[in-house]
Amino acid sequence: MATIDDLIDGRAAAGAAYSAAAQAYLAAWVELHAYDMAVGNAAFAQGEQNGFNELPVVLLHPAFLHGSFGGTALVDAANARNVALIRSVS
Repeated sequence: MATIDDLIDGRAAAGAAYSAAAQAYLAAWVELHAYDMAVGNAAFAQGEQNGFNELPVVLLHPAFLHGSFGGTALVDAANARNVALIRSVS
């Protein structure tokens, strides 16, 4: 039989997993968006490359995932990664 401490510990573990998954999702969005832009670059495009038409959505949680996610910070990160990818092509 579970105790209240077990439930509190389970909630903390679930919250940590949710936070890690959300952050991994956002990092993957940045990486994929950067590759979409790089592959679609007119200098060496290999045909039309489809990419994201919207920013990712993450549901915030007051205890485990709060703050500002998305917006210009993600776009800026994707653009910076895109530049790095373009520069790496020889």
